[in-house]
Amino acid sequence: MKINYHGHACFSVELSNGATLLIDPYNDSVGYPVKDRKADVVVCSHNHGDHNYVENLPAGFTLAQGVEAAKVCGFGLKGVETYHDGNGGSERGKNIVRCIDADGVRIVHLGDLGHKLSDEQVAAIGKCHVLMVPVGGYYTIDAETAAEVTEQLRPTVAIPMHYRTKESSSLPIATQEAYMELMRQNEYAVSEYSSATLELNPEDLPRAKRVLLMEYK
Repeated sequence: MKINYHGHACFSVELSNGATLLIDPYNDSVGYPVKDRKADVVVCSHNHGDHNYVENLPAGFTLAQGVEAAKVCGFGLKGVETYHDGNGGSERGKNIVRCIDADGVRIVHLGDLGHKLSDEQVAAIGKCHVLMVPVGGYYTIDAETAAEVTEQLRPTVAIPMHYRTKESSSLPIATQEAYMELMRQNEYAVSEYSSATLELNPEDLPRAKRVLLMEYK
């Protein structure tokens, strides 16, 4: 499979059979260019415009909104309900952690998670090969809590998202640097990945725990 990072919290996953899943497409409020990305399946963590902008996408995709386990275009999908803030959703509402199984790899996208996970939520998420974790704070968990959540889920590869870049510099969120440093202290192999596309299959998953800072496109 190929994992493509498009900035903010948006990723696409391409399978060996050609099927493509798009996660959390954004509108123009975040500063990244809005593109009409083609997808067979779209999933969103919550109903805010920087995570659910589907109006410009080419027709023909399936919008998978529920949390119940389902199989769509070769993707195994499941959602785990969480909150967008640390006060039970009273500030920003609910958030859905998206668990995606395909080509022998499990991807977990945390959306705009706003709190440390409960034991029940960790159990519901289960195994995690690739973790997409927000690290910028303010709207989501900050670097310290993101490091704690990463340790809770113990992925093979963690990919930071939802942090400040030159494109999103108007947002009141932090860069990825504090999270990267905390994960070094937690004995993860931390590196910058000089591509916006990561190719993975189960045999290639690293044995050592890794954090990859991806480029975006």
